[in-house]
Amino acid sequence: MHVLVLAVGLFIISLYLLSVQAFWVNGCIVLVLAAGAVRFRKEMLAVTVLMPLLAATALSLYYRPQIPEEVRVVKTYSGSIVVQEGFRKYLIKGDLFDCYEGDLVRGTFQVEFLSPGGSGYVGNLVVREPQITADFRSRLISFKKKVADELVHRYGYDNGSLMSSLVLGIKDDISERREGDMKSMGIMHILSISGFHFALLEILLKKMRLGRKNIFFMGLYAYFISGIPGYRTLLTITYRSLGYCFRRDPDPVTGLFIAMFIQTFLSPYIIFKIGFLLTYLSTLGILLFHQKIVSAMHHLPSSVSLSLSLTLSALSLSFPIIVSLSPEFSLGVFIGNMILVPLYAVFTYLSFLGVLLLPFQGLAFLLLPFVDVFSDFSFHLGNFLSQYMLALNLEMLAHSYVYFVFLVGTAFRKGAVKRGLLLVTLILVLGLPWGTTLGIYNNFGAPFIRITQNFKNYDIMDYRIAESGYIVLRKEEELRLASMNLKIRPSENDQEIPHIFVNEKELALPRRMDYSGGVKILHKYVFWNERVMKVK
Repeated sequence: MHVLVLAVGLFIISLYLLSVQAFWVNGCIVLVLAAGAVRFRKEMLAVTVLMPLLAATALSLYYRPQIPEEVRVVKTYSGSIVVQEGFRKYLIKGDLFDCYEGDLVRGTFQVEFLSPGGSGYVGNLVVREPQITADFRSRLISFKKKVADELVHRYGYDNGSLMSSLVLGIKDDISERREGDMKSMGIMHILSISGFHFALLEILLKKMRLGRKNIFFMGLYAYFISGIPGYRTLLTITYRSLGYCFRRDPDPVTGLFIAMFIQTFLSPYIIFKIGFLLTYLSTLGILLFHQKIVSAMHHLPSSVSLSLSLTLSALSLSFPIIVSLSPEFSLGVFIGNMILVPLYAVFTYLSFLGVLLLPFQGLAFLLLPFVDVFSDFSFHLGNFLSQYMLALNLEMLAHSYVYFVFLVGTAFRKGAVKRGLLLVTLILVLGLPWGTTLGIYNNFGAPFIRITQNFKNYDIMDYRIAESGYIVLRKEEELRLASMNLKIRPSENDQEIPHIFVNEKELALPRRMDYSGGVKILHKYVFWNERVMKVK
């Protein structure tokens, strides 16, 4: 297993460095590892040389300059269409035509090929005389959308949209209030198909005692859903089935790394996708640390220790990615996973049942009261809890997470448990929303203002670009912060920082900002009595 982990890790590192054209860096890493292998473990030399070659092969196969004969529509936007040939993605701009997700497109293609990168597009595609056809996969995608529409029709707009998100992965029409509450409670992962949903399905199938047919139904559902978690599950199920066929006990970590290798080899660009990183790191954290954390919490009630251990193990490896994307970390994730996730688990089972009962209108009608109760209860409880959840600003960990883990880990290994706990507590206390502050943030290129007062954060965004969970700024607003009068006025351009006045004096802020791959703070002001101090 250790050899496999090293091999896949080196493959992904090489894939990243070759994608960003850091050839010299990749070469130096390979030389250092090869020298170490020659000196200490000669059997690792082949792995050290082979993995970068496989990474180069994967990129050359994916980005090869070959004009497609037929493409499938993956996503449609107002000014572009994303299409795919096998695993290779193309972008169509201009000369658009009417089509739907899943449609097959034939015609005369012209391609402007692109260099490898995070977008994953092989090239920009122009289609002349497009012909739209359909196959089994197209009809399956169309069927999934019809099921989603039928859920909305049978169970109501809010309930049906939530059910579609939980079991079909279609989350276009989720209530903004519910989505905002779930975000503040740190349980947004429930709305996207993930290992959580496959685990629930596996538990249900085991209760039905279907034996090895479980693998067939799990694979069928994974193919139906598709996406990164679906393909990962499909690959791990295949690995598990092969293990049973050869009468070997399949190791889940080995299966996870095999799935990771296959997915990244076929689609090299997904190493730049946050969903891919979070999916695999969270799953790996659970596989590696869940049992150890549960054992360390033996003095707690089993329901509490199980929930906390799952949360902590899932965060153990994914936390650096989360902090790098957004410095804010909600403490509600622990309460949310303990209280709200079980409610949404029940609602997910009801959603599965609701889909199965769609052909039987009478039985679906009997299910409606249960759907209403659990939907309303989870919504109102989430709304109530979100009002009292603190969010930590862990920006200081974004670039020092490794040092922090090293210090805490060393303290615990040396037996200095109290010092380790003191260090963790100090970081958490420093991250609390102390005092009265005003911050200007860059959210993937979109500006927003955060006002902190009385241990609460209030995020304000221009109405033209506002996302769910934000307070919408439509006109000039006046606020009272400490002893200061604050005015916030929308800017002339939706992508510009709003005008901010403190006691009628405008803060000297640049209007424009560059795109940022995450949430980053640009400016921060602290209000103390009648003084305004710029700390960033």
